[in-house]
Amino acid sequence: MSISIRRLCRDINKEYHVCNIGGMEGMDNIVNWVHMIEDYDEVQFLPGFEVVITTGIGNIGNPENMLIFVKTLHKKNASGVIFNIGPYIQEIPKNVIQYCCENKLPLFTVP
Repeated sequence: MSISIRRLCRDINKEYHVCNIGGMEGMDNIVNWVHMIEDYDEVQFLPGFEVVITTGIGNIGNPENMLIFVKTLHKKNASGVIFNIGPYIQEIPKNVIQYCCENKLPLFTVP
């Protein structure tokens, strides 16, 4: 069963404090699954229509790799991405936010 990102986030926002910071035009993207990915090389195995969550503990935590990560997710038809703000990712670079906005890839943070 599929669900839109808009509905998914509405249902989890109160408990997890998910914050949409980009790609809002893609909020009606359909989600078939949720994956936790810590290495952008793993994205190649996604079939599409996933929300991907990362803490940045792998090779995603630096600004250059974060942009590669979201570009790769977009190419694989991911529905959205959630970055955990914490010890490995302190902030989302502006170019990552801009890319997600331009490509309608919903971008979220969660503490």
